[in-house]
Amino acid sequence: MVWRKKPLEPILNNEGSTKRNALSVRDASAGRLMAVQRRRPAPRRKSSAVCRIRWLVGAVCGAQDRRLHMLYERKAIGTVDVVCDRLCDATVAHRFGVLGIHDLKRKMADKGVSFARECRIVEVCNPSQAKAVLEANMAISTALPCRIAVYEHDGAVTVSTLKPTALLALFGSDKLQSVAEDVEKTIVQIIDAACAARNQ
Repeated sequence: MVWRKKPLEPILNNEGSTKRNALSVRDASAGRLMAVQRRRPAPRRKSSAVCRIRWLVGAVCGAQDRRLHMLYERKAIGTVDVVCDRLCDATVAHRFGVLGIHDLKRKMADKGVSFARECRIVEVCNPSQAKAVLEANMAISTALPCRIAVYEHDGAVTVSTLKPTALLALFGSDKLQSVAEDVEKTIVQIIDAACAARNQ
């Protein structure tokens, strides 16, 4: 006698249709059910190179946004020394005081460190506004006085400062926002005056 296997028949559900996710078939010769899972195509994964490129683009754009948010900078006409002189004159004209000027190139040379480019740090302050922020939070003294940098970059002289509004935001002092805005407005005017003036 020759045994012949019956063809596999799908088992229908109550609605008379084949199950969507799995197809159960009956093996007549074995007398048991076997579930045959339908394989779905695996989702395509983005290549690691594409992910790295997107991460880099996001990081660069984020850094540029933070730079624009934190810094105010302008190109100036003249040498570093000339621009520093104009900056000091503009500071006094706007009722701020110059607390000191640090020549970083010379300071490093005194310590035996060679540095090619000129760089000055001008410390400026308004006593009344400094008193207001210190009475509110003495920890803000770590960010005082305001510093304006004058340095050589790409064959030109740049004047740059950290925005007081961005600095005070680090301390979470919302009550001092108006003071920070006033200080920032004045410092921007000082920098603009120093950069707009032409070498005589």
